[in-house]
Amino acid sequence: MSVAVQSAVGLDSSHLGDHPRLFLRKGEEAQVNRTIRKKGNKFLLEAHYNCISIADNTLGLPPCKWPGEGHILATSREILRRVINLSYAYRTTGHYPYAKRAEEEMLNACMFPHWDPGHYLDTAEMLFAMAVGYDWLYDYLPEGSRAMIRESILRKGLLTADSHGGSSHKSTNNWNSVCNAGLVAGATAIFEHYPEEARHRVEEALKYNPIVLAEYAPDGAYPEGYSYWSYGTGYQVILLTILEENYGSCFGLDSYPGFMQTGYFEQIMCTPTGHCFSFSDSGDKALCNLMLFWFSNRLNDPSLVYLEKKMLEKGNVDFGIEDRFLPLMVLWASKQDLAEVPQPSRNVWHSAGMVPLFIYRSGWDSPEDSYLGVKGGKPSVSHGHMDSGEFYFEKGGVIWAKDMGGQSYGTFYKNNVNCWDFSQDGDRWGIWRNCSVMHNTLTVNDGRHLADAFTDITEIYDTPECKGCVVDMSQAMSLQLDSAIRKISLTDNDCLLTIEDNLKAKAGEDAKVYWNMTTCASAKIISANEILLTSGKKSLRVVAEGPGALEPVILSTKSPFSWDIPNPGTCRIGFFANLSASESGRITVKLIYGK
Repeated sequence: MSVAVQSAVGLDSSHLGDHPRLFLRKGEEAQVNRTIRKKGNKFLLEAHYNCISIADNTLGLPPCKWPGEGHILATSREILRRVINLSYAYRTTGHYPYAKRAEEEMLNACMFPHWDPGHYLDTAEMLFAMAVGYDWLYDYLPEGSRAMIRESILRKGLLTADSHGGSSHKSTNNWNSVCNAGLVAGATAIFEHYPEEARHRVEEALKYNPIVLAEYAPDGAYPEGYSYWSYGTGYQVILLTILEENYGSCFGLDSYPGFMQTGYFEQIMCTPTGHCFSFSDSGDKALCNLMLFWFSNRLNDPSLVYLEKKMLEKGNVDFGIEDRFLPLMVLWASKQDLAEVPQPSRNVWHSAGMVPLFIYRSGWDSPEDSYLGVKGGKPSVSHGHMDSGEFYFEKGGVIWAKDMGGQSYGTFYKNNVNCWDFSQDGDRWGIWRNCSVMHNTLTVNDGRHLADAFTDITEIYDTPECKGCVVDMSQAMSLQLDSAIRKISLTDNDCLLTIEDNLKAKAGEDAKVYWNMTTCASAKIISANEILLTSGKKSLRVVAEGPGALEPVILSTKSPFSWDIPNPGTCRIGFFANLSASESGRITVKLIYGK
């Protein structure tokens, strides 16, 4: 399905109006202050106080230092965190020290020799920080400070996008959304002073942003996983908001198949234990997701923030680095009635497209609820792992089958590991958390999955008696096997998870198959075909049947390589099985839950 994006020719800038024009217009502070103090909005007041706390803590800190050589992304993000929270605190309290401190931070950033345009994410986040600070504090800032800030926005931001940023805003991954949002924010903040350059940046965004929006089709799954959804989709909704509020339209960008449904993907990635199905380079903890409040408001579906409201009501919320967007959450939440938020109505979600997924979550209130996730797709997508056909399983408050997610890239850079080489023989697949033996899938003859192969989910089971799916792993395993079909089914009141792998070896080549599962439980081999997992009083019997004799194993999750981080509290369990050349065989593993 194609979507017509409206042209920016004749872009109507009459909606811009006076400053402030980004997200929070003059006079709207009063409405925010009233809303956050309404009965039933304690959770929103909690978020507001978090913004004020960040601002208060910043008052006593010196401005961020120029970090010198290397990328400045962490510095850009910290400046954004400081400036947006300080500016919000000033706008909602009228307390001048907040504005003064934000001005100091921005003027200091103006003195940086550059904003690292060669790694344009750094520039884009700095642009967003400067645009919001300049706009929200416009009436406070003296003209000399305004001029210095807008000149930096122009010369260190907008004018570096094509020459230094290159194709950053034209990519198929999160860079597209982040870079275009930062550029449009900067352009909109200074539009009246540099209309030609500003108009060009908006036109470029409308031209190239659809490239990344196509990745959400058809159901809203985000190929880069849970954590990167917050980043890429977060900046995408920032971009749409700026366009709609300042140019009168989203220009069709919000109409791309799957995009307006992607909030449901992010919500159901959260598991009952407070973690997430952390495929690809995602972190493994579910954080309070600020951007879901935009989707909730836009779709008029409060249930999308059911988990977020519960987190906020408990207090002491961990926003991670996303607290640099916290004021936007308060603004979006304050535009809707969230006094009564219903529980999500769906317990099963699945997707086609770039990342086929099947997700089942039995409930939304208890950490002991069941959760089953199954993944297809390609290893060679942005931030991808060799995890074709993997499953994730929680039951009774225990993560029985876990995905370790990704790790910070710094150690790879220091050890000259090219973690962005997605080719078949690339360094990326030598990273421990990225390779197949650390995922709940199959490895044959110690070989790699085919990096560019696509694994599809071909059948879905969604009945009261059975939840699950069929995964065709044949392409992924084609370097070692003729075919590989995995059937995963959860039955018996969610107490029996069965993984059935139907395999056929290649002619002329025997196949040694390793069936792996990474777990947070303690493991003990009971017999030649059974491993017992325990966690407190909970247990899971892992019983296998296969061709010929099976070899049960309990293996460490410690990497043999110095560049990999530890994986404490986990181990790998599994079974080895052998297929002769051209032989067909079935490996059936039953996970039987008990107390």
